[in-house]
Amino acid sequence: MNTEDLKKHRENLEKEAKELEDELKQFAVKDPEAKDDWDTKFPSFGDVREDQDENTSEVEDYENKVGVEHELELRLAEINLALEKIKKNAYGFCEKCGAAIEKERLEINPEARCCEKHME
Repeated sequence: MNTEDLKKHRENLEKEAKELEDELKQFAVKDPEAKDDWDTKFPSFGDVREDQDENTSEVEDYENKVGVEHELELRLAEINLALEKIKKNAYGFCEKCGAAIEKERLEINPEARCCEKHME
């Protein structure tokens, strides 16, 4: 892979990582103890006796956000792994066979970990 392509992939990955983190910050906080882990903010319930409908709605909203958090965390972890590989000059090589990952594949999916032959 040439230097220009590598730079383009790094910049695109960094941009997407920032966007994912910004999205996560809207409803979660980063866990300082675990890399790539975020924790959805749990709602503060009001008086349970008076606001049961509102509390039920808050719990449903929280459950939905936990699912979104999980998907965003997985995506962010894949991107961060690709960025680490760039730093270690290991980017763009299949984790299964060591062959170069196809340029077209990296254009579509810059955090790809395997060549087309070893896609899961």
